[in-house]
Amino acid sequence: MESVNFQNDRRDLKEVLDDDYPEIARAIKKEGYNLDFPDYDIFEELRFKDNVIGFITLKRNIFVDNHLELTDAYIIPEFRGNNILFEWMSTFFMCDNIELFPRKPTRAFINVLLKNDYALEIKPNFIVSYLKFLVDAEEIYKNPKIKRFYRNSDFPFPIKANLFDMDLCSVVFRDHTARVIKYSDFFAITEPRKYELKKYKLRKKLKKVSEKYLDDKYAIWEAHYPKIESFIERKDNEFEESLLVENMIGSEDELDDSFVNALKKHDLTIEDGFKIRNHVVEGLKSGQLTSTSYWQRIVHLLNNIEDVDKKIDDYDESINLCPFCGEDIYDSLRSCPSCGLSIREIDFEEHAAASLNNTMKNLFDGIKDKLKEELISEDNIVAINENDEFYDLKMFFNNHMIDYDYDEFLEFYKSSDESLSIEEIRDAFLEDKLNKSLGSEKDLDTYFTYISHYFEYNLRFKRLDEAFVGFVQMIILALNKS
Repeated sequence: MESVNFQNDRRDLKEVLDDDYPEIARAIKKEGYNLDFPDYDIFEELRFKDNVIGFITLKRNIFVDNHLELTDAYIIPEFRGNNILFEWMSTFFMCDNIELFPRKPTRAFINVLLKNDYALEIKPNFIVSYLKFLVDAEEIYKNPKIKRFYRNSDFPFPIKANLFDMDLCSVVFRDHTARVIKYSDFFAITEPRKYELKKYKLRKKLKKVSEKYLDDKYAIWEAHYPKIESFIERKDNEFEESLLVENMIGSEDELDDSFVNALKKHDLTIEDGFKIRNHVVEGLKSGQLTSTSYWQRIVHLLNNIEDVDKKIDDYDESINLCPFCGEDIYDSLRSCPSCGLSIREIDFEEHAAASLNNTMKNLFDGIKDKLKEELISEDNIVAINENDEFYDLKMFFNNHMIDYDYDEFLEFYKSSDESLSIEEIRDAFLEDKLNKSLGSEKDLDTYFTYISHYFEYNLRFKRLDEAFVGFVQMIILALNKS
């Protein structure tokens, strides 16, 4: 199996297939397959015995640079059964700087995982996957029987899941944060892909999904949780074992057959192979290579055998250029993408959040300076008398809300629940202003005023998730309007 990839040239997927891959396009039309994700960033062309037999599309996650979403995979029917899809995916399992997440997997995709022991059937047609899937809140299936259990959420971040209902062709997941599901001990299911909705006539089945159906699934998941944990642990151990030098390269006395074949393809000798092995072992001992990065060093040395005796001094994780091969190093990388040199230990999601927080801080610092210069006027200060009925409210307004309209805030305050504190009413007022802030050009001019205060309010009370989500939501809305 071979693959060729190229970046999206801004044509949608159907157009690419019609123009450049008519045989695949005809097979899709004949089978009635639907392309649920026409937009993509990377198109992977799959080949088998010199034939282009299918494709895979990938989308970069907009929040985490290192996360790639597998959005579509199609193989012409007569070439199926050759494990081509899994072979392609397995090349990502060793990637130190990329994590792969399938989106809305199909029943056929789950069968591929089951065939390769990357999924486990915990009950008939109820599957746990070793790979995590990504789900958007808008993909939750809701019928009148279960709609009340879900929030009308525009939560922008994808949710990770690893359960699949084969009967409904749906990803199953819980939400421990209760952002999209009202209860942390309740499941949601995703809408199936359009193709499977038609092929397996799922509409009637979906309409029958009830609270009891989902409660039963949750009970099965709870009852089999030790079994699931054992499965995940076993796969983790198997993966770690597969990365041992003895399995990737060979022993001190004998090289692995696949590694010997790689040497031959690069016109290298067995002696060169043992030199590469010694180089890798030394790198692992020194910490300059890791179990998930050293395969990239193997690739580098196969193509640059002259570097096999190269050594480098200690280095700092803040480097911008790799001291071993000279490749550019970005702060989101764990290791050099060219030679596998270990740079830093990072969690991709935490790093993305920290980077965005820094960006937000710089943005809001600039916004605050602009507000001080252009928006805040002494005319906004509300005069206060000692016996004023709204003394506390006015003091709060002058201290925290001077760039808003006092009369507008007062009306909102009067109409609010009396049991709420001033801070809670202010929170609700800002939420209301944010929801209305894209109505007119005048509103848009004060957009950053609202978002700045909303962010700072949540930040002050350490509500970082709310600040982060609100910021991203408003940025997206502003971009859509512009």
